[in-house]
Amino acid sequence: MKDILKISLALMGLVLLFTACEKDDLPIDPNNAILGKWEITHLGNGADAPAYEDLFSYQEYLPDSISRYYNYREQRFYNEKYWIEDSLLYRSYLFIDAIDKDTTVFVDKYKFQFLNKNRLRLDYQNPAIFTTSIYKRIN
Repeated sequence: MKDILKISLALMGLVLLFTACEKDDLPIDPNNAILGKWEITHLGNGADAPAYEDLFSYQEYLPDSISRYYNYREQRFYNEKYWIEDSLLYRSYLFIDAIDKDTTVFVDKYKFQFLNKNRLRLDYQNPAIFTTSIYKRIN
């Protein structure tokens, strides 16, 4: 009887040990976690950003700090540079004025949070109408 009790306690201990240590508790390396294709699902302000249903693009982050923005309507890619520094995601892109052909480099910065391995929240760090966007991984 004592052997059955000891075995039962040992099995319960093992079950508790393995259920308490889940892989989701491990820190996420943002440089690796961001890689892939992302499509916006919510757009608004703060935690209550409403669902966004007018899908017109996806953003793909590549390992070489290049990000490709694909516009479904135009069926065209646009390239940007990105980097992660001090818990912020920076995205830079060129704007070429159609009238005088001047080129300007814009840099946008976002506070990022991986809600899980397939959901990403970006909070735009400059004044804007919509500051929060939530993306889902599509690949």
